[in-house]
Amino acid sequence: MEFRFLTVIDEAPQQLIEVKLSDTRASRSLHYFHHKYGIPAVQIVKNLPTERMSGNLQVLKILDYLKKLQM
Repeated sequence: MEFRFLTVIDEAPQQLIEVKLSDTRASRSLHYFHHKYGIPAVQIVKNLPTERMSGNLQVLKILDYLKKLQM
């Protein structure tokens, strides 16, 4: 299971986000769109043993990511 989002502020793209349940492999499509459009990207995973970087793509634990969000 996965979901993809693009956050936007004042009509400007801010971040590409891909959310996964368990697949810890960095998403090829997320890498593609990150490089094509130059938008920061993050993949967040519920069942992730260790956070890491895959090139310029962050692969993060979902709870840690959500705790850092500013509302």
